[in-house]
Amino acid sequence: MIWSFLEKFMKKKTWKKPAQTVLNIGPCRYCKKDMVNTESFVAFLSTDKNGEREKAHYQCMKDNDDQRSLDKTYE
Repeated sequence: MIWSFLEKFMKKKTWKKPAQTVLNIGPCRYCKKDMVNTESFVAFLSTDKNGEREKAHYQCMKDNDDQRSLDKTYE
């Protein structure tokens, strides 16, 4: 009895999975290429000239940190 109730309930799907929205989130801090929200990125506390937070590709930030550590200017 309970199982038949669950079968009926599960068959009636009243919601649709929303389509994935792809948005342009601005230029990368390091490579200056435009980024979309589906890419792996980080947001910094600093703001750009428009008052928005600066963002960068995760890989660009990692490469920059590695380069700075090799140059011994990163502490």
